[in-house]
Amino acid sequence: MSRARIAAEYQSALGAVDRWFGRCIGCFRDQLRCGRGCTECCHGLFDIGALDALLLEDGLAALPAKERVDVEARGRDIAGHLLAVLPAVRASGRLDAATEEAVDAAFEQVGPVPCPFLGPEGECRAYAHRPAVCRMQGAPVIDVADGPVHEEHCRLNFPTLDPLAPAHARRLAFDYRAFQAAEAGLLARLEQDVGEPGLAELQTTIPFVVAGVGAGAWGSPRRMRSDRRDKS
Repeated sequence: MSRARIAAEYQSALGAVDRWFGRCIGCFRDQLRCGRGCTECCHGLFDIGALDALLLEDGLAALPAKERVDVEARGRDIAGHLLAVLPAVRASGRLDAATEEAVDAAFEQVGPVPCPFLGPEGECRAYAHRPAVCRMQGAPVIDVADGPVHEEHCRLNFPTLDPLAPAHARRLAFDYRAFQAAEAGLLARLEQDVGEPGLAELQTTIPFVVAGVGAGAWGSPRRMRSDRRDKS
C-alpha cells in the first residue's frame, strides 16, 4: 500500500473524530469555545505519531510557497531549540529515544511556543491535516463502551458543568476504540510499506515534522531524497 493511500485512509478515519466533535459542539454549544481565532491549544509542544506526521507533511506541501517558507522557518527554529536541550534524540529524531521525563522537561524548557502552522489571525494553516490530538483537545474523550479515556479538556470549555457527569458523558461518548483499531491497522501497513519497525511506538512533534527531523522513519519523500543525495 502506498504512502499516499495510507495518508488518505488515515484522513478518512479522522473524519469519525471530526463528526464526534461536531456533535459535541451541537450538544454543548454554550459550553465549547473552540473555533477559528481561539489559539488556547495551539501553544506548547506535545508528541504525535507517525500517521499524524505523514498527514502533516501533506499539509505542509499543500501550502502556498510563501506560507510554507514561513512555517518551515518557524519549525526549524523550534526544532533547533528542542534538540539543544534534548540531545538524546538528535541521532534518530524520535522522542521515544529519550525517557518520558527527559521529554517533558525539554518541552517545559522550550516553553509555550506557538505551533509553526499557527497563522497571523489565529488560523490553523494545516487544519485539514492537523493531528488527531488537535481534533480532540476541546472535550474529554469518552469511549461508548469503556467510558473516559482522556478526562482532560481545554480549560476554557465547560465553564458551568462537569462533562464527566453521567448524563453529559453519555452525550459526549463515541467509538474511540474503533478509531484506535483503524489507526493500529494503518500503522502496521505503514511499517511494511516503509520497512521501518516500531512505528506504533514512534513519537515526534510538529516542529520536527516541519523541519524534517527524523522524517525517514515514516517514509518522508523529502527526507528520503536527502538520504539518497547523502549516499551519492
